Amino acid sequence: MKIRSKILSDQRSSSKYESNSLKYIQLGISIVALILLGIFLIRPSIITAVKLGKKISDYKKIDKQLDEKIKVMQEIQSLYATYGKTIALSEAAVPKEPQEDKLLRQIQNLATKNGVLIKKIDYTYSKENELGTVLVNFSADGTYNNLNMLFDDISNMLRIVNIEKISLKPTELTEFTKIVSTEVVAKSYYQIK
Repeated sequence: MKIRSKILSDQRSSSKYESNSLKYIQLGISIVALILLGIFLIRPSIITAVKLGKKISDYKKIDKQLDEKIKVMQEIQSLYATYGKTIALSEAAVPKEPQEDKLLRQIQNLATKNGVLIKKIDYTYSKENELGTVLVNFSADGTYNNLNMLFDDISNMLRIVNIEKISLKPTELTEFTKIVSTEVVAKSYYQIK
């Protein structure tokens, strides 16, 4: 009986070892499974979460920059609303292109309005620093008063026109009218890009 009890006791202790070994093996497999699960399933999720967090912070920075740009654009828009007419007037005074045809038409229309006959009109270009110039040469006939009104109207144009030279010469004198012939050199400006 002692032998039998010893055998039983040895079997029990060996089954305890086997039972404990099984538990350790299961624990080891569970730890390895958790590590593999962490590496293959959880790690990509964490990496994605970190990348998304970085993108969110980048987008917040971009959002702040866009808000600042919107504020600046609103300020510019309010300034343009305030000074827009002044800008338009300055562009009319010194246009971005020579617009010589428009300038010649304006002078001819003013001459017609004031009863002055333009006999000849031409122009040339020149460039000075940031401003280009259009030199307009014209000869006209009219009464002294009509020519005087023409020169006043030219000086009151929106576009800057300086009358550089005027030569007057009486051509026809009658009892009721005194026709004067004039040669004029006028200078206007435009912006050079």
